[in-house]
Amino acid sequence: MQNIWILGGNVSMNEDLARLKDLDPATWERYQEDDWSDTSHVFASQIAWLQYCLQEAIAARGWLLEQSTFAAKPSAKIWKPGDAIWMLYIRYAESHVAALLAAYIAALEAQA
Repeated sequence: MQNIWILGGNVSMNEDLARLKDLDPATWERYQEDDWSDTSHVFASQIAWLQYCLQEAIAARGWLLEQSTFAAKPSAKIWKPGDAIWMLYIRYAESHVAALLAAYIAALEAQA
C-alpha cells in the first residue's frame, strides 16, 4: 500500500476547537458534557478529557492513531483507510493534545 503524506500548517487549538464543533458535533457535545466548575483542575481536566474524546472518536471511525515525541515537537498521526491506499494526516504542535486535535481536524476536513 502507498501512503499519501499531508503535512499541516500552524493552527491554534481555539480555531481547531471551533472547527471540531462544526465537523464532529457528537464529539464536541461529549467534550462539553464534563462539569468544569472546579477551577483548581480545570485546565488539566479539560486537556485530558479532550484527548480522551478525540481518541475515542478516532477509534470509533476505524482510523489508526499514533502519537509521538520523536520530533522536536509532539506529533499525532492518523491513518484513514481509503479505497486502495491509506491516507495519513500528520500534525506537530506544542502539546500532544494540540497535535491530536489538529490531525483529527485535518482528517475530518479531508472527508468533508
